[in-house]
Amino acid sequence: MTTEIRIFFDLLNNIFLYLLICAIIKNTTAIIPSKRMHITVLILMLFYSLPNSIPFNTIVSFILDLCLFIAIANKKITKIPRMYLTYLSITFLGNILINTIHFLLFDDNALVAESYYYSYCKMTICNALVYYVYELYINSKKMRQLNKKYQHLFNFVIMSVALTLSYITLYIFQTQEMNTPTIPMLFSSLFLLIALCIHIYHRYIDSIEKNIEAELLIEKSKLMNDYASQIDANLKELHSLRHDIRNHLIIIDGYASQARFEDIHNYIQKVTNSYTDKPLFDTPSDVVSALLNAKHQLAIDKNIKFEIEYDFPAIYVKDFYIVTILGNLIDNATAAAAKCENGFIKLNLCQEGSYLRIEITNNHVETIKENQGVFKTTKTDTIYRHGLGIKNVRSTVEQLNGQIDITYTEDTFDVDILVPNY
Repeated sequence: MTTEIRIFFDLLNNIFLYLLICAIIKNTTAIIPSKRMHITVLILMLFYSLPNSIPFNTIVSFILDLCLFIAIANKKITKIPRMYLTYLSITFLGNILINTIHFLLFDDNALVAESYYYSYCKMTICNALVYYVYELYINSKKMRQLNKKYQHLFNFVIMSVALTLSYITLYIFQTQEMNTPTIPMLFSSLFLLIALCIHIYHRYIDSIEKNIEAELLIEKSKLMNDYASQIDANLKELHSLRHDIRNHLIIIDGYASQARFEDIHNYIQKVTNSYTDKPLFDTPSDVVSALLNAKHQLAIDKNIKFEIEYDFPAIYVKDFYIVTILGNLIDNATAAAAKCENGFIKLNLCQEGSYLRIEITNNHVETIKENQGVFKTTKTDTIYRHGLGIKNVRSTVEQLNGQIDITYTEDTFDVDILVPNY
């Protein structure tokens, strides 16, 4: 094998390992390396690939990989050991699995020992496949709430193409000695092209998440405006009451001086009825307050009895997550309770240690069918929102490393959630 081909394969192999490192860091800490970091690492990899051999190369490679984790994720230094162990486990187990499959298909252990050319190519293919599988796995987790049909189709196409190229490449190297760099470079370029497709796919998912966050910001803004309007209406009503109270007291005093107690009673009742009694929830979180007031008013409009209790010092969960959880839970409960003759919802938010507990109970009239955590209604002409809503809530709680417990009877549906709040 010529020096140029060896350097090319060595550099390509290190690039896929670097991409895997970046993917693990981003998935764990949301840190994305800068373009300057990419260029710097690429130059260092090139110099690292130039020597034919390096003393204690395995140990050196481990140290360099660890240095990459430290350089990229230095702001999350406590998470580096776990990320590094994850990286070692994925590469080690992935290579064992892929090499085992190759051995069963090609019986190529002897060729690996005899041909550096073949072993370099196979090593690059293995690390490329490990990176592909990890990226597709992470992207699949993010795409849970989107159309799974296209997600699985994309994953199937990418892995089919990657596996086909890897097997064709290894078959060519096994059947004939290839001293020209054309074919290995061609296949390696195709592997990089697949990596680029995965990167674009990842960007596409990021754009979807940003669009969802933008929609949430719009909804949050609307909730805050409605909350401010409710406060303003209450203040105006209070000012109006203060302005008129002197005149009302004069009338009541006149009735009292004439011992007209029935007129006093009727007049006070009339004054009382002229002022609406709108409960305003004022929690330590403006976002939660706005959400509760808006949803409470919707429940009242649907003749649903909505009881809300809260006791927490602050909300440290991001607005995106808390609105997703509470919004879906209350919407689901409202949709179900609205179908009952005496619909009710009970919501409790409280701090328990370092966790925020969210408990919500509502009544329902439909028969609930559950299939592996997915809730469906037996009616085909209606949409029981517990299904889609619970799916979104469960996914969000998992992202927060929280717990969710769902129980139900013939009459009630209960959701109990614990999420870190510190």
